[in-house]
Amino acid sequence: MKVLIPLMVLFSFSSYGTVTIGTETCPTDFEGRVKEIIPSLGADHAYALQKVIFTKDGEGEEVQLDMLSHGTFSVERDKDYHVQMRGGKLCWLEQI
Repeated sequence: MKVLIPLMVLFSFSSYGTVTIGTETCPTDFEGRVKEIIPSLGADHAYALQKVIFTKDGEGEEVQLDMLSHGTFSVERDKDYHVQMRGGKLCWLEQI
């Protein structure tokens, strides 16, 4: 029993650290429409990036985002998305 309590305390701190993701991690959050998709130049490989240009809803402001060409997320031109990003890199994307 003496060993169990310190282990519970140790694991509770590490689990707390994994759930503190919020706006600090992905501070840019907006809804927008895909205006243009610019494919990567050069070799086509697993880490090839494409540039996606969004027009923010209601503002008309354009936002450029780098995302993997062959990644988990994919976009289509003239469709609306909810986007979370940090420093021009994608955190999360879902179609509206």
